[in-house]
Amino acid sequence: MIRKSLLVSIILLLALSLLTACGDNRTASQILEDALKKNATVKSQSFNGFIELGLTFSDSLIQNAPPEGQLFLQSLKNFRLTYEGAMNTEPLEGEITLSTEIPFGDLKTKIDLPILIKEEKVWIKVPQLPIPDLQNYAGKFIELDLKELEKLSGVDTLPTDPANIAENAKVMNKMYYEEIFPLFFKSYGETYFKKGDLNEVEVPKEIAAKQSVEFTLTQEQLEPFITSMLSDFIPKVLDIMAKPEYRDVTKVTADQLNEAKKSIEEAKSQWEKNKGNLNQYIQNLSIKGVSVIDKEGYLAHTVFDMGADLSDPENPGTVSIKLKAQSSSLNINQKPSFKNTIPPSSGEIIPFQELINGLGGL
Repeated sequence: MIRKSLLVSIILLLALSLLTACGDNRTASQILEDALKKNATVKSQSFNGFIELGLTFSDSLIQNAPPEGQLFLQSLKNFRLTYEGAMNTEPLEGEITLSTEIPFGDLKTKIDLPILIKEEKVWIKVPQLPIPDLQNYAGKFIELDLKELEKLSGVDTLPTDPANIAENAKVMNKMYYEEIFPLFFKSYGETYFKKGDLNEVEVPKEIAAKQSVEFTLTQEQLEPFITSMLSDFIPKVLDIMAKPEYRDVTKVTADQLNEAKKSIEEAKSQWEKNKGNLNQYIQNLSIKGVSVIDKEGYLAHTVFDMGADLSDPENPGTVSIKLKAQSSSLNINQKPSFKNTIPPSSGEIIPFQELINGLGGL
C-alpha cells in the first residue's frame, strides 16, 4: 500500500513538473494578440502612465540656430508628460488629467489639464497660466458639444448616440482585432516578438502579473522591417479598410484610399532607390517594448523604450532622440472612481462660444 501511494505521488509530481515546464505553449505574438482581444471587452478601468522625450542637438546645430531657437532646442532635452484617469463604457463617461511643465522664459510652470467626457460632451479645465487673456477663465471648464461642433464644421465627428457608439465600436473592434492585428502578428510575430522575463520589468504592485512579451527592433532589422511594411503590410491594411462595412464607420472614401495606395507605391519606389543610404540618416536604433499580461489575461502594463541618432549627410550635426513611455491599466471592470464630478456643476462651465467671444473671436 505504501509503495502504491509512493508510486502515485511520484507520477503526480512528474506530471506537475512537466506541466510547469511546458507552461503556455502559445507563441509570444499569440499571447499578446489574445490579450489585446480581451482588452477590447473591458467595460471600465482606471489608468496612468507617462511619456518622456529627450532630444539632444549637437553643438553645431544649436550654434546655427537664432538665440531664441537655441533656448528652445535646449529645452527639449527633458520633456515629460504624465497622465491618469478612469473610464466607463456604459454609460460612456471618463476623465483624464494631463500634467507637464512648460517653460516661460527661465521659469517652468507645472500645468495640470483635466479633461472630462460624458456621451456627446467634453469639458476641458482651463489651467493657471501666466497669460492675461486666460486669467479670468482659470479653473473653469470649457464645454464642447460634439453635435454642435459637427454642425459648425460640416465634418462628421464621432457618433454621440449611445446605440451608434456601441455598434461602431463593435465594427471597429472587428477590423482591428480580427483583421489588422492578426495580420501584423502573422507578418512580424516570429521575428520581432519573444516571451519575456517578468523579473526584468518593474510592474506596479496592484497588477497581478502572469507573463510578459517583448518586442525588439534593432538597427540591423530596420531596413527589412520598412521594406515589408511598404510592400506588404500597409497595402493589405488599406485593402481591409476599403471593405464597405469599415468605410461606413471610418468615413474614409474610396478616393482617399486610392490616393493612399498611390502614395505608398511612390514611397516604396523611393525606398527601393535609397534604402542603401539608410545608415547615413539613422544610426544606433534600438526599440524595445514590453507588454505585461495579468492573471486574468488582460494587457495590464506596457513599457516602451526607443533610442536613435539622426543625421543628414548634407548638413553637419546630429540629433539624439530618447523616448520612454509607460502605461498601466488598473481596477479592470470595477466601478470607476472619478476625481472630478461629471459633468461639472453649471457654475464651473464656460460654453465654448462664450470663451471665443471673450478672447476677441476667431
